[in-house]
Amino acid sequence: MKYQSGKIKTEHHIMEEFIPFLDWLQKIDQVKRIIPGRISRQQKWTSDKNISFSYMTTSGFKIKLKKWSTAQEVFVICDNDDKDNLKDIMMKFVEK
Repeated sequence: MKYQSGKIKTEHHIMEEFIPFLDWLQKIDQVKRIIPGRISRQQKWTSDKNISFSYMTTSGFKIKLKKWSTAQEVFVICDNDDKDNLKDIMMKFVEK
């Protein structure tokens, strides 16, 4: 079942540690929609939570959220003109 809260379209669960980040991200005007993917298990473990940029898509970009052995891909949809600027804003937030 699909559910939408603000700009976040949820078909799958969201890793709880990253809900504050996604709430912050949806407040940015350039972001049109945020679509979290399935949560998956990874072979590589990370002790800290990690947010990383994956790649640009035709409609925005993809980021990866990681904590312990779990990971989740999140698609961020925005206008083509805003992709690079939005990526920079997001990475500055993550580096804090």
